[in-house]
Amino acid sequence: MIDPFTAITAATTAFKTVQKFVAAGQDFENTVGQMGKWYTAVSDFRKGHQMNKKPPLFKKLFNAGSVEEEALQLLLHEKKIIEQEKELQTILNFRYGFGT
Repeated sequence: MIDPFTAITAATTAFKTVQKFVAAGQDFENTVGQMGKWYTAVSDFRKGHQMNKKPPLFKKLFNAGSVEEEALQLLLHEKKIIEQEKELQTILNFRYGFGT
């Protein structure tokens, strides 16, 4: 289990790779492999986000950052994921046909 902030970095990297693959005309299998990595990272992000809602006691006591700051960052990352998902859908529908 990786933390949500590491997972969002992995998701963004996979997203950019999918964009490059589609723009370069890569075959469908390569593109789907990168999308699998994106969905895995998004799943890790959401699991980590859920776990952060009920952090262990030591994290509450020794965490240097503010709770509000972390919550805002997680919210912004969730919105970023939603935007990426919509863009991936549009890219794939345009490149490989509607409903891909």
